Amino acid sequence: FNMVKEKEIPLKIEVFSKNEDSEFLIHSKKEIQNILQTILERGTRAALYYNEGNSFVLTMLLDAGEEGIWIDPPSNPLDNRNILNSNRIIFVSTHNQAKVQFVSNGAKQGIHDGGNAIFISLPQKLLRLQRRDYYRLAAWPQNPLKCVIKPLQDQRHIKHEVTIMDISIGGIALVCQETALELT
Repeated sequence: FNMVKEKEIPLKIEVFSKNEDSEFLIHSKKEIQNILQTILERGTRAALYYNEGNSFVLTMLLDAGEEGIWIDPPSNPLDNRNILNSNRIIFVSTHNQAKVQFVSNGAKQGIHDGGNAIFISLPQKLLRLQRRDYYRLAAWPQNPLKCVIKPLQDQRHIKHEVTIMDISIGGIALVCQETALELT
């Protein structure tokens, strides 16, 4: 059984010229909440950029709700203080293999589930950067989808079965050993 590993997307800030990002912006409060909730449920890493985007910490969401998100504070007290004193924080993470980011005008120190946490208000808009023509849905590695490829006429006895990594309206990504079969 092979585990299919999702390609890791770098948690770097995406920079656009004026109005260039509009096709990727999400304004729906409910959709923004759903994206952040999925990031929480999947335990997806996030980066918090501060100091004009020159410094960052890696973190995880502790909770996501209607008002905002609770984030695990950095272990370094100086990073924590700088984030709380920053009036421009950029949150970067991934959702279904697409980069997401939003800008916040500040964070607050608080207590969540009995521990220290950082609270950031729900953003008015969120950038979800899907650079492909079609939305791609990743298959679950725990219960993989299989693709059965029809054999050549003279090799009917051979059954080619490969794992589907992701699927979209534009096609599929398959995972197989390099020597397993020749696709033409």
